[in-house]
Amino acid sequence: SLNKQILLKIEGDEIFLTTKRACILKDSIMHIIQNSCDHGVEKEGTITITLKDEANDFFIGVKDNGKGMDHELICLKAIEKGIISREESQDLSKKQKLKFIMSAGFSTKDVATEYSGRGVGMDVVNTNILDLGGSVDLDSVLGEGTSFFLKIPKEV
Repeated sequence: SLNKQILLKIEGDEIFLTTKRACILKDSIMHIIQNSCDHGVEKEGTITITLKDEANDFFIGVKDNGKGMDHELICLKAIEKGIISREESQDLSKKQKLKFIMSAGFSTKDVATEYSGRGVGMDVVNTNILDLGGSVDLDSVLGEGTSFFLKIPKEV
């Protein structure tokens, strides 16, 4: 429906979760994929999901080869929305600036669409993964794409 050609690759280990944990993880991954489709991939590209079963944790990576996120633009939007002051933002790292996308009500879109821009989503993803005892990390390079790294413990 976005008129884009996107290849979805799923690779790695098989992981087994309770139904409740699987549903939460599925919803989180779906939201990240929707954002990659709407914000990241411009006309055509690839989204890769990588699953790893480690000793105590499951690692799930979701990577796109889209346009990437501008951490400075994200920081400016966070300042506009009053999430942080300009002074407080001066010494933040790239990763800290990117993490603003996980703030409640945050969106870089000026107009909401069916798929994104309402400011709900990444904050819910972060909250849900934290509720599973896990963590969310991300990285993005302009012109190369964005990667999300989810880590959840095998047992809660």
